[in-house]
Amino acid sequence: MPVRLCNRIAALAMLVSTVAAVVPSAAGAQMEVPLVDLGWLVVPVYLNDEPIALRFVLDTGASWSAVSAQTAARFSGGPSRRIEVQGASGPTEAFLASVPSLRVGEFSISDRDVIVLPNEDLVSDDHAFDGILGADILSRFDIMIDAPRGSLWLYAHGTAPGSDAALLGAAIPIDLLEGHLIRHRVNVNGGNLSALVDSGARRMLINRMGSGSAGIDVRDETANSVSPGLGNKNIVFHAAALGDLVVAGTSFPGFRTLVGDLPVFGALGMQTTPMLIIGAPLLARCAVFIAYSARTIRYCQRPTNPTPAAPPDR
Repeated sequence: MPVRLCNRIAALAMLVSTVAAVVPSAAGAQMEVPLVDLGWLVVPVYLNDEPIALRFVLDTGASWSAVSAQTAARFSGGPSRRIEVQGASGPTEAFLASVPSLRVGEFSISDRDVIVLPNEDLVSDDHAFDGILGADILSRFDIMIDAPRGSLWLYAHGTAPGSDAALLGAAIPIDLLEGHLIRHRVNVNGGNLSALVDSGARRMLINRMGSGSAGIDVRDETANSVSPGLGNKNIVFHAAALGDLVVAGTSFPGFRTLVGDLPVFGALGMQTTPMLIIGAPLLARCAVFIAYSARTIRYCQRPTNPTPAAPPDR
């Protein structure tokens, strides 16, 4: 789910990113990284040149990468500075810590500040995760999230995805909100909506303005109050069938969605905009090429068949 640094910390983040440049440790303009669908999309990340891979959630909606408190204690010496971050369910306090090195595939970055999250924020079902790989790293590349074939591809900016391009539809323009959060247009049941591409969202989610525009049937008996992500405010969501979702000419039938209003929409100035969050359930079925450098996105032409899953309100 979207995680934003507040303005003063965001300025610090920009300063750090200009000093600690990504350095490819192998020749070539592309790199394949294994990707596993565990409800969250997960990739191996290595800290401080240790040989054991850590499990990081792939999160295009997070402005800044993060680690669990346990991981921070092991690899960074623990939290150093208190900050405020804007999570999906509202603002909350967190800490920053610095890790000497962070490596994804053969690409590495040194002296990296990361947000420290409570261990329980990175637990889902029977899985515990070590951190979040956010857009501060991902946007340094053009990326292909190919969950159906178990790969994350990192490309040098401006590099085409090669033979895999034949599997993709036409490129459509994206806006990069706050410099990283991907937004584009979609069609739901004939209604035009804005969509945020958030690979860290375990559920599809549509706000109430969007559900109204798309004619989604929302029933009171599906209401459930939960905190959907970073932040400590519980929000009432309903569960519903999304209906006919069309993205860049590709149809995605059969999805269910949560219906509710997230505080982060207000923080982004979009509280009155019909919005859909495209999360891991869709990305698990469809390869997506995100060209941060060109500000475009391409979706697969034929998504894979859905696998049985628990309803989103459970």
